[in-house]
Amino acid sequence: MNSNVTFHDDEFNFDPAAYAVATAPRTGGQATADGPLPAPGYYTVRVVSGGLKQNKETGELATDKNGKPIFTINRIEVLEPEEAAGSFKLFQSIYTNGFHQKNWKTGEVYTNKPKVYEFVSCLMAIDHTAPTGNYGENVEALNILLQSKPTMVVRLTYEATDKSLAQALIASGIDKKAAYKQAKLSSKAFKNPDGTYRTQVDGANGEPIMAELRIAEFVPSSNAMNVVLGPLPLRAVA
Repeated sequence: MNSNVTFHDDEFNFDPAAYAVATAPRTGGQATADGPLPAPGYYTVRVVSGGLKQNKETGELATDKNGKPIFTINRIEVLEPEEAAGSFKLFQSIYTNGFHQKNWKTGEVYTNKPKVYEFVSCLMAIDHTAPTGNYGENVEALNILLQSKPTMVVRLTYEATDKSLAQALIASGIDKKAAYKQAKLSSKAFKNPDGTYRTQVDGANGEPIMAELRIAEFVPSSNAMNVVLGPLPLRAVA
């Protein structure tokens, strides 16, 4: 990273209480995928390639619409459980802007509570003692740690985009952003009736869509020992 670049956010407020870990252990199960990808669940992974994201054309650091830097985890290696071991591409962006948590059932946004920062969650998964109250220090720390190929416990999930559906929606007059949002597939789309997962589904035009791995949760290193590694428990589709 360019050492002359200074990162600052006047609104940054790190509150450890906002990252409280679950009291019950996170639990994996015995589900399997029918392809090379590990099934959605908890795994110990090593970051093979990651750091601050750069603009491919200019080589400059990439930023979001507010000028905040963006991290990327390009590839991970699953270490445990051993039966799921392997190296997998992600190319997943980790944002440094904060967001207020919300009640997923009601949609209520808790604006009275401290914001949560995705990049801080990633930092805490590597070393829960690393975050400070200084935004720039946390950016610097995560960039250094990601490049050191650290290990952490994460929850992996599946994601994909039905591009043919997105293009059809755009052609029908729907806004591009909204079209791609509608065409986004989650793990649920790849779930079999018995609760196991497949790694391929048919798109709107009948062409196959392959599942892609994504990190859905960073487990703080202080709680990593409480996690039962492996795929999520089998839950049949109702």
